[in-house]
Amino acid sequence: MSGSRAVRIPRDRATPGPGPAAAAQRAPTIRPNRGGRERSIRIAAVYAGAVLALTAVLAALDLTGANASRPGDQQGLELFLGVAFLMVLGSVVYAVSPAPRRVEVRAESVVVVGRWGRRRSFPPLGSLGIQVVRHFPPGPLTPYPVDVVRVTDARDRIATYEVESGLLDPDGVRE
Repeated sequence: MSGSRAVRIPRDRATPGPGPAAAAQRAPTIRPNRGGRERSIRIAAVYAGAVLALTAVLAALDLTGANASRPGDQQGLELFLGVAFLMVLGSVVYAVSPAPRRVEVRAESVVVVGRWGRRRSFPPLGSLGIQVVRHFPPGPLTPYPVDVVRVTDARDRIATYEVESGLLDPDGVRE
């Protein structure tokens, strides 16, 4: 044998896939939750700012008190600051969690992608029970109207989300 040589292997032509119309039907419609995200982040920031300001005032009062120079009293201040930090962190996570990142609407299901990446599937929009618990008009926290909605599926599982108004409408987001 003198050497290797490339060999061309004939292959059958692939059968054409479904047309672009069929692919468009399977592709999910992604609806971002701009209003719910902005509102939850801004409420968390306002709350965190208020708690931090109150903590700073109380820490300053403690440091200027008559017993501030005593060595044992600083340990109480450190504990107080630690508890305040944990309160702020927990409250921010709690305030931001109900606002999902986006909703993916498919023909066979609805997938809600949560703030921390958790994906929860529901049946199609037409079969969901959606109840608006509270409506917030546009304002200083967000330029979009926001609804707190309770979603109930066919198995009576309940989830509550803070979403932009119309995000879970079968017809799409209302502008």
